[in-house]
Amino acid sequence: SLKKSYLTAGLCLFAFAATLMGQSTQELDKLKAVYLFNFTKMVSWPANSFSDEKSPIRIAVSDKCQFKPVLDILATNSKPIKGRKVEIIQFSRFEEIEGAHVVYFDEKASKEIEDYQEKLGLSPTLTVGEGSQFAVQGGCLGYVVPKTKLRYWINLKAVQNGKLKMAPQFLRTADKLIK
Repeated sequence: SLKKSYLTAGLCLFAFAATLMGQSTQELDKLKAVYLFNFTKMVSWPANSFSDEKSPIRIAVSDKCQFKPVLDILATNSKPIKGRKVEIIQFSRFEEIEGAHVVYFDEKASKEIEDYQEKLGLSPTLTVGEGSQFAVQGGCLGYVVPKTKLRYWINLKAVQNGKLKMAPQFLRTADKLIK
């Protein structure tokens, strides 16, 4: 059932977070990739954000993203999510993220979130970036690493503006909900 899938995904996120203590930057990047991929299981997009019933969920990552290879493996080896395959794309310019359902901004791009948010407008895009300030400044979700544990903040207004729906279990696992 869908509820069971959300619960399982949430427990997996916590298990991965628990193993993070004392891990290397490379392992932290792998964990960020797993989180990012699993976020697609806990978010629902408006039907009109897909061209048809078989269109993939598109995750866009910056061209300097260290964990794209991990995302590629996850997308290739995972079952469809909500009946859709997952496609990973890289971007170096804003125009390349049009039509993406999830956009990950690396540390440098996270500092430019306000520019991207203005261009994205109210599009149904889950924006994920580095640091709590990413969420505070308008991104949907910001990765936070206090005491070597990967956590995240969620900006509820940004989620609502994008007409995205998040599973209640997902919201409960956030370190902070920004209203």
